[in-house]
Amino acid sequence: MINRRKFIKLCTFASAGLALDVLPVKLFLPGAAGQSGRGKTRVAVIRSQDVWKGIRPDSGVIKAMLNEGIRFVAGSGDTANSWKSFFSSGDKIAMKVNPIARQTGSTKPELCNALASAIHENTNAAIEDMIIFDVSGDDLKGAGFTPAAGLHKIRVRQTLDYSEIFRVNDVEARISRVITDQCSALVNVPLLKTHKSAGLSGAMKNHYGSIPKNMVRDDKYRYHKDRFKNLASLNFMPPIVDKQRLIVVDGLEAQFDGGPRGDPRFQWRFNGVIMGTDPVAVDAVC
Repeated sequence: MINRRKFIKLCTFASAGLALDVLPVKLFLPGAAGQSGRGKTRVAVIRSQDVWKGIRPDSGVIKAMLNEGIRFVAGSGDTANSWKSFFSSGDKIAMKVNPIARQTGSTKPELCNALASAIHENTNAAIEDMIIFDVSGDDLKGAGFTPAAGLHKIRVRQTLDYSEIFRVNDVEARISRVITDQCSALVNVPLLKTHKSAGLSGAMKNHYGSIPKNMVRDDKYRYHKDRFKNLASLNFMPPIVDKQRLIVVDGLEAQFDGGPRGDPRFQWRFNGVIMGTDPVAVDAVC
């Protein structure tokens, strides 16, 4: 298990840009309750100085980063077996992205393309059965999730229908039917950025886009109250915790202030992805 001194040292080394083509910073953190009873969980931070090609990231380089990360998260030296430990050929995979800032700071379509390609190549899961989704169709379009981004086979869906009420610890939510009815496996693909009141908009908070907007904003459900503590219960609701196989945080271009909306004044190219299975551990690294 990594201690505080070693964690700071690793992060300083990564930030210094002393990278080969792909630099892995691999962390062991305490596992959260419900994470398969494991004492420790693995989080990988993978960076590459070559990931940007002009104004857009390169899907091929991203895929190499994802393959490096999945081997560590799975604890295997074999790429195909690593992906197969999370996904199978018959899986219908949904990717929950964060498009709220549209072109000024959202999950990159190139990351989703690379993720779909890596999963398909190693597990034979059909790209045609994959879905990218969020609560807002306008935000998805504004963030570039259109056929023009090369998403010809991956379906893009705005959530228009929600489940019945789920309850955990007296917290209530209706969950997107993309999660409850249309997928067998869920990948959480948030962005590395701050949030003006929550502090971080990472893996856990990304699921605010998996429930209705009016429910998030209604004080009755207290999703913006009590230091966002209801957010934890949302992430442990059965459709989410049962289907979420992997978290892949887009840190290709990150934001250190002014979030959750995009603000280019506070953005920098971190050139990385952060991967894990435990949302608490992943957000701790973020």
